[in-house]
Amino acid sequence: MNLRIPPNSREDERAVLGAILLVNDAFADVAGIVRAEDFYREEHRLVFAAMGALREIARPLDILTLGDYLRAAGTLEGIGGLTYLNSLLDAVPTAANVEHYARSVRNKSLLRQIISVAHEMASEAYDAMGDAEELAGRAIAALGAMNDGNPGADVVTMAEVVSQVSAEIDAAHKAGRSVSSVSTGIVAVDDAFGGQRRGTLAILAARPGTGKTVTMMRLAEAAAEDSGKPALVISLEMQPVDLGMRMLSGATGINSRALLGGQLRTTREWSSVYRECETLAKVGILFAKSALKATHIRALVRRYATRGGLSGVYIDYLGLMESENPDARHDIQLGQITRTLKLMSGEYRLPVMLLVQLNRKGEDRGPEAPPKLSDLRDSGRIEEDADTVVVLQRDQTNETTKRVLKWWQLKGRNVGTGYLELEFSPEHTRIVSPAPAPRLTDGDARGDVLDFKARAAGEREDV
Repeated sequence: MNLRIPPNSREDERAVLGAILLVNDAFADVAGIVRAEDFYREEHRLVFAAMGALREIARPLDILTLGDYLRAAGTLEGIGGLTYLNSLLDAVPTAANVEHYARSVRNKSLLRQIISVAHEMASEAYDAMGDAEELAGRAIAALGAMNDGNPGADVVTMAEVVSQVSAEIDAAHKAGRSVSSVSTGIVAVDDAFGGQRRGTLAILAARPGTGKTVTMMRLAEAAAEDSGKPALVISLEMQPVDLGMRMLSGATGINSRALLGGQLRTTREWSSVYRECETLAKVGILFAKSALKATHIRALVRRYATRGGLSGVYIDYLGLMESENPDARHDIQLGQITRTLKLMSGEYRLPVMLLVQLNRKGEDRGPEAPPKLSDLRDSGRIEEDADTVVVLQRDQTNETTKRVLKWWQLKGRNVGTGYLELEFSPEHTRIVSPAPAPRLTDGDARGDVLDFKARAAGEREDV
């Protein structure tokens, strides 16, 4: 049997260690590129780890100090003693190219990790262990996460930050709008809060039957239209065909019950259905039904990132998601989910929206009482990770109030908080946005939540 040796370079590993012994400051240059575990040979891992420990306590990196440390740890003789440490000084004549050698060590480490993941996945696949889609998702996540351990991957200078800020401002000026967000498709919301910001996690909360799924689908459709990239909808509560039926009802203005029953009475209604079906078929929305875990969603996003990217991710809803650690406390499970989604939004610069339920505390205060962040079910960890929290309210006690959808923005990093009223059509499952931009009024009686209440005037815009 021909056993293949995993990718490695003894010479490059020795060159990194030798360069650091020659010029101690070289350690800082390579510490952002490689870690001890990136070295293939055990003796090299031990030496590099010892160097790191000595630098932490501001000790010099010379043969004697390094030898004393390794002797105290009981590993000096195992690596070949002082003789081997001295030989490292002969591995490289200068420290000038230490970063080149470090990148070579890191590259071969990644190749070994790829081989390891491939072997593990192949073994599980041959043994037919577990679900195939879950196995594929874990493989994608494992491969994509390899560079997460690069200690210098996310370090940027202030000069780079300022350059990005000025470029974003310039692009926004030329475009006449923010380029760091995508539209919600609701004029009043865009005007008040700047749309759906990329790289953020938004929570959309409401009691059942309020309209949060309808709102989510409108935002997903708008994101796809605005960016020209598909939106990913993770529908754990409703089937995609049911969501499609709701969208068709909103687009045609035909009662959803009539559509479900095929009760179209006029040629005009049939023509409207056929026309809007053709239009909806071109909407860039992708539906995923089996991504129950945050890691599955992250794997899907990573997959589409290599195919042109996404405009946003929309998840309905938190209560149906599964934790990677089902034996942990419930709040810890939720924290793991929201933290993964938060990191994913930043990594791929996407707006990520997660639907959650409200508890009954708000109902006890009455239908007109403003909601609070504590009304979120299991609010602690959710509130901590969210960049934006929106609560929807709709008093369904009579025909007038059930057509008013209240949009409470209770948290909004960089965009503030506020309150809007939108018109909602229950029978057509669609939102109607007031045409005028919402007006900020001071001294509102609603407490510490600013009133951006949009008052209907003139024509309205269907969305």
